Amino acid sequence: MSTEKAMRREYSAAKRAWVVVPLAQAIALGIAMASYCSIVGAVTAAGTGIVVLLAAAIARELAGRRYGRAEELRRALVRTNGWGKRPDGHALLLLLAEGSSTESWDPPPIGEYFDSPHPTGARRTAHIVEQAAFFTVRHASTMATVCLMLTALCFGIGVALLWLVANGQASPSAEPAFTQAAGALLAFVPTSEFLSLWSGYTRLRSVARRAVEHCGALARQESPDDEHVAFVVGSYDAGLAQGPPVPGLIYRLERDRLERAWAQHEAGPLAPASGGQHG
Repeated sequence: MSTEKAMRREYSAAKRAWVVVPLAQAIALGIAMASYCSIVGAVTAAGTGIVVLLAAAIARELAGRRYGRAEELRRALVRTNGWGKRPDGHALLLLLAEGSSTESWDPPPIGEYFDSPHPTGARRTAHIVEQAAFFTVRHASTMATVCLMLTALCFGIGVALLWLVANGQASPSAEPAFTQAAGALLAFVPTSEFLSLWSGYTRLRSVARRAVEHCGALARQESPDDEHVAFVVGSYDAGLAQGPPVPGLIYRLERDRLERAWAQHEAGPLAPASGGQHG
């Protein structure tokens, strides 16, 4: 199996596991509303909430492991495709052996995954990382906006439920008002989660923007310094590894438009390259 195929499988597996995280937050929000409306009792709401949050924690851990393995494969691919150097064969074999056996659910790349007109070396590496970061900026911006909207929605619902209980508008049931208030507090669990995701995507966007700027400047030099390129690429790799994954749906929706935007970006100081997919 090629390194690229294994990498795409791992990214897809990480995204599938990560989907459980926002889904769990949506369920927690539903439980909060159901508890207020007395559709479920306090004990049921608390028990279900604990199970849902535990499932989210497990999914986050599994997604993190898959994503970390995918990032190692991506760095190995950059080392081969960009620098023209062979990665550690033993370490690569271990990564391939531990990889997902399920095919990637994401659409295949348009053209080569990493594409550049430059020969292997520092300049090519800067160029392909600039292209990858260019895509990451837009994907992270979209997800930051989505998470901020969900944060506001969950916070608004939580405040509204607490306000209703505090003003004597508790749902008529056998449950006391303080129990309904406790159920309403569940709405602030997804609020915190989506706020954390917004922060993660915002940081990722900032890291990617710096990479586009710095790698773009280096790629426009005839002979950029190897150490400078390695430092910039390493900073981007670190930021990417710490950021949350971008859902495959976002990539599907934005892929074609971003390919056109990259082609326009390329038409400036650099000769156009023939596409590629990054993320």
